[in-house]
Order: sequence, then structure tokens, then C-alpha cells
Amino acid sequence: DRDELRVEATLANHGSSAVTVDLTGDVREWINQAGQSVTEAPEVKWKLTDKPSLELSGQQVALAPGASQIVTLSAKPGQRLKLWSPDAPNLYGLLLTVSVGGKPMDTKYQRFGWRQFTFQGNQLCLNGQPVVLKGDSWHFMGVPQMTRRYAYAWYRLLKDAGANAVRLHASVYPALYHDIADEMGIMILDES
Repeated sequence: DRDELRVEATLANHGSSAVTVDLTGDVREWINQAGQSVTEAPEVKWKLTDKPSLELSGQQVALAPGASQIVTLSAKPGQRLKLWSPDAPNLYGLLLTVSVGGKPMDTKYQRFGWRQFTFQGNQLCLNGQPVVLKGDSWHFMGVPQMTRRYAYAWYRLLKDAGANAVRLHASVYPALYHDIADEMGIMILDES
């Protein structure tokens, strides 16, 4: 609601001499290249677009040996980022790059959906619009459920039944459950 993407990154100098680094960032659309069939859809197959959708203002930081510093980068997306919703699970990849003397030294990738949950009175809203969570939950039962195919099958069942949410109940689920939910448009009531 403030039209701001804000990223906090911790930079650390693990070397024995002082260094000045440049931190830059951009956001690129995340494109799912997996097929649509039940055998192809759960596969990990994606790319980021070549052209950034959004660039964050960069910063130059001087770090003493052994020092670390939290750096904040931000940008006003305007209409450049598509909203994430159960009906349109648009995703983006944030790329943060640390360079020294113009030479890239490290890059951090983080995927996200551009969305905001709020309350208006007693109504839950997604991106400013009222939303009703319709979903399912069950106990995590271990090894048989630790594949993308299992999570995909569960979420596909939910989507086919007109549901849009899942409660990851009673134990820590593998991160793949969050990843596939983002990809398929499933909202999570997370207990993990």
C-alpha cells in the first residue's frame, strides 16, 4: 500500500583487509518452464527474464576486516510488478550482487510474489481486496511426503476442488511446500 519494495541485506567482510563493495539489485520476472501434465508440472524448471522489471538503487559500503553491516535498498515499483494472487501466481526473482572494483564477487537470489495481506475490520484482504481462505490441512507423515510430486498432487487436489489455501499443520514441512504453493497460487496458514 506504500508502493515500496524494501530489501535488507547483511554484508560481511570475512577477509583480513578492508574492502569497499558495491551492492546492486534488480528484480526479474520468474518464468515457470515446467509442463502442465502431472508428470511434468512438479519438476523444477524455470528461468528469470533477461530484462529486469525493476532496479533497486545501489549503495557503496566500506567494510573493515571482520565487520558486517546491514544495507537497505529500495525502489518504487509503480505498475512494473504484477500482483500475486491464487488466480495469478506471478513470481519474481530478486538478484542482489556484490561487486568489488566493478567485478561481481557474489550474487544472492530470492524468489517472491508481490502481495500484501491486510485486515479491514474483520475482513482478510489480499492486495486490498477481500479474500476468503478455503483450504485443507493434515499432519506431515514424513518420508513419503518429502517430494515435490506429493506436494503438487495435494495442491492440485485443492485447486481442482476450488480451494485456495492450506494449513501446514503440527510440524516443520520441507521448504518445497512453500515453493510449490507460491507457484500454484495456494495461500499458506503456516505453523512451520
